[in-house]
Amino acid sequence: MSKNKMDQVCKILGLDFFEKFNIISRYPNALHIKIYGKIRNPYYFTDEGLQNRDGVLDNHKLADLITGYYDYEKVK
Repeated sequence: MSKNKMDQVCKILGLDFFEKFNIISRYPNALHIKIYGKIRNPYYFTDEGLQNRDGVLDNHKLADLITGYYDYEKVK
């Protein structure tokens, strides 16, 4: 078993280290219809956490990504 928690996060989400992806957030509007908004960066995981394209840690989105509040799409 890996001692690095980010290994486990990548396994749960089905991503590899340094695999780039965009985060998709879901915002319900007043009519309770879901509007999808893409947070284009792209993001990727390292052993330190979730990083944006500039190499800055952006871990405040990590919990919402794991719990399903955010979704992701792999960058092609």
